[in-house]
Amino acid sequence: MSHSKTQPAQPEHYSVPFAGAWQLGQPLPKLQPSKTVQMIDVPTSIMLRERVADFYAVQVQGDAPDMLVADKDVLLVRETTEWNDGQMLLVRVAGEDFLIGAQLWREGDQIRLQPARAGCWVRRVSADEVAVDALVIAVIRRMTE
Repeated sequence: MSHSKTQPAQPEHYSVPFAGAWQLGQPLPKLQPSKTVQMIDVPTSIMLRERVADFYAVQVQGDAPDMLVADKDVLLVRETTEWNDGQMLLVRVAGEDFLIGAQLWREGDQIRLQPARAGCWVRRVSADEVAVDALVIAVIRRMTE
């Protein structure tokens, strides 16, 4: 007689809050995904072993070929304050009431912000003026309408 336990089946997808649309190259208003009503389904394979409650999604308007982001793609982001150089992040700069989508690099006591959209300004600010809100985990693209 076998006494092996079977693992519960893992769901095929998780539902995460959809926080709206964002025009690349423009500041992103501070998101409040907890107040969103619409949810989107994200494949379980993208989420790995992360806490689902820390995720939300935002749809981009515009293209950022350097970041492999195209018009109508959905960014899956995870709220965090931890990051590594070169990661795509949603950040706040002190004194500004909006988020910026950018790659960040530490350069001494400064942070270099490279915006998601090619041709936008690169900024260098003091490290204590930058607060990371979220890390872009995945770009979800619908190949057909």
